[in-house]
Amino acid sequence: MIKTSKVELGDLTALSKLSMQSYKEAFYSLIDHKNVDSYADQVYQPSKLKTELAAVASDFYFLKTDDKICGYLKITKEHDFLEINRIYMLRGFKGLGIGSFAMKKAEEIARESKIHRLVLGVLALNKPAISFYSKKGFVEYSKTSVNIGDDPFTLLLMDKRI
Repeated sequence: MIKTSKVELGDLTALSKLSMQSYKEAFYSLIDHKNVDSYADQVYQPSKLKTELAAVASDFYFLKTDDKICGYLKITKEHDFLEINRIYMLRGFKGLGIGSFAMKKAEEIARESKIHRLVLGVLALNKPAISFYSKKGFVEYSKTSVNIGDDPFTLLLMDKRI
């Protein structure tokens, strides 16, 4: 059974380890390891995640199956949309419906908040994620550039009306 639990400040160490591990697992096959490590070490250190956890508009949810933490969802509520900042999953748990469960959780939160648009950003080279989001009804509406380590990458911006 898949469940969520809200991430609290006391979960910071577990969140940091989960973030680094899942990010590296997802991107080592797509991006130079040095850049992945540099990005993960900067963005997912406990002090940075503590700031994100403290943000009023943002929420983190651990994703669990059989009471094992297997990933997490991070969302940010804006005035007229809900941003899905991250759906991160450990490698051994992909393909089990947990990402779909996380997507439903985000939609549920948006509806409860009377928000009718979901948005997200995904690296253009992350074809499996783009395919997943497209199957969930997301469409590309713009592009931008982001740096990961020393290199620039195209970030597709996608949205879905609910």
